[in-house]
Amino acid sequence: MKQTLSFFLKHYLFWILIFIGFRTLFLLSQSPSLSDAPFTEILLALFAGIQLDISTASYFAIIPFLVSIGLIWGGDRVIFKILKGYYLIILFITMILSVGNIIIYKYWGTLLNSRGLAYALQPAEMLASVTNFQLATGIILLIFIFYILRKAYLAFLHPAIAEINGTQLHRIAATVIALPLIVIGIRGGLQLIPVNESAAVFSSRKILNEAATNNLWYLGHNLKQAGTTNKNPYQWFSDEESKQIVARIYSQENAADKIFNPVSKPNVVLILLESWTADIIEPLGGIAGVTPNFSKLSNDGMLFTAIYSSGFRTDQALVSALSGYPSQPNNSIIRFPAKASQLPSMANVFSKDGYQTSFYYGGELGFANMFNYLSATGFNKITGKEAFEDEVMNSKWGAHDEAVLNLQLSDLRTAKQPFFSTLLTLSTHEPFEVPVQTPFNDPSEPELFKKSAWYTDYCLGKYFAQAKNELWYANTIFILVADHGHRLPLNRSFDNPLIRRIPMLIFGNPLKQELIGTKVDAIGNQNDLPATLLSALNYSHNEFPWSRNLMVKSQNPFAYLSLDYAISWVHPKGNTMVRLDSKEVSVSADSVEYKTAKAYLQQLYKSFLSF
Repeated sequence: MKQTLSFFLKHYLFWILIFIGFRTLFLLSQSPSLSDAPFTEILLALFAGIQLDISTASYFAIIPFLVSIGLIWGGDRVIFKILKGYYLIILFITMILSVGNIIIYKYWGTLLNSRGLAYALQPAEMLASVTNFQLATGIILLIFIFYILRKAYLAFLHPAIAEINGTQLHRIAATVIALPLIVIGIRGGLQLIPVNESAAVFSSRKILNEAATNNLWYLGHNLKQAGTTNKNPYQWFSDEESKQIVARIYSQENAADKIFNPVSKPNVVLILLESWTADIIEPLGGIAGVTPNFSKLSNDGMLFTAIYSSGFRTDQALVSALSGYPSQPNNSIIRFPAKASQLPSMANVFSKDGYQTSFYYGGELGFANMFNYLSATGFNKITGKEAFEDEVMNSKWGAHDEAVLNLQLSDLRTAKQPFFSTLLTLSTHEPFEVPVQTPFNDPSEPELFKKSAWYTDYCLGKYFAQAKNELWYANTIFILVADHGHRLPLNRSFDNPLIRRIPMLIFGNPLKQELIGTKVDAIGNQNDLPATLLSALNYSHNEFPWSRNLMVKSQNPFAYLSLDYAISWVHPKGNTMVRLDSKEVSVSADSVEYKTAKAYLQQLYKSFLSF
């Protein structure tokens, strides 16, 4: 009995040390963000989440417990081999998920969750975000880490398994004692409520609280929550009260300012710019010299200065810009084909009125169910990486932007008018590799990001120089809008709403002369594009209830930003954050904006469930 109990105690100690080790790697990877954090707090982050560590180790103990029951009747050698195989498999999975958590946090600012795991299930796209050197280095590092973990297991825990002996009665007694200890461990103790993420909260710094949180426990809990799609987790008010709040902010009684000259069915070209943050747009206060062609185009159009992306991934942006549907914190509606196919779409509106509709992308259209969504929502022609020759497939993600822009331009030359054509760029995506020389040659991440943005801007300059010579150009409206912002090049915090501020520009001959070179300061999201554009072209936008016409002066201007752990509500007074993980209470919890943001999310998720 003593040896059996000793084995289980060593099991817990072994896993807690493993978790602390990966937590140390996490903190080291985030060291630039912790330069001003007290060392004592950083040290405490290693141990503050011990309850979650014990809970996770207890889940890991279930299989050894069940297998060890067999020891009551003997068969020690076979059972010991089974346990050895089990531990090595769990160690490998723990390593992959923990290293993946470190990588995800760097790019997304959140622990690995169900959304991140969904991306990981499409490895080709995940690998496209890293360079060959990073991939090779990563594989070598993983092999080294697993070698160390295996050595640690063989030196510490495996001998404890082999030492289990005793009479049948002793083994029965050990099993009876171990069972309640495992159950208590899973609950995180004897307290009334089972342990949750709040157990790891000890600091006012979000990053330290998340470092203290056991990433495996967090992922398991998040997967369980994400699987519950028939219940609204954001229920704060009565349905009627939240409806009234949302109706008030969407009320638009004033007449809209017309932005286009009277023209009959103009062509519309929408270009979605991968990761273009306002921080690289000089007319928006961004760094000079990164996107000079966009700056020149701004002088010929109407530039929106306070637009934010509701989501932080491209799959969210497609639905936002084309369907006027904001993103959700814990789900992406495009990944639910039955729901996504019911969304309204500008492509459908234009298609029903005789427009030819097309979509161009240099990458994999199967990623995040993009093809299903596009084909179900009105795009007649959908072009992905299969349309490009091998010699132009020189990006990790597929064909670089110049090749995609050239193909669209070539096709539009012979397209039947009127047309609605959408293009999604990809060169401004990690690993930021481009096929031309640029003014930015420093190997640091911020400079690599600027380098890739300069390249896309360079391609846009060539594209519009050629488009001006086409017969269809004079009757075409162009819209340039980013899919989402980026932490680079300024290394902004993920909690900072400016990380999601993006450019949106409307220009073209149909634009009224007096609006050329102007700026629109209305606060909004890119999901406000459908209502703004369709209204300006005299189409109804009633089927886009989550989209507002930005040319109507609003009494309640706002922008909604979703994160996995919170939502931000940008308004004229500033920004209000609503935490969704119960880790922190906002200082603005009693404000009108705080209440409005919660009501908005409650009704938005109700809408998501209704599809």
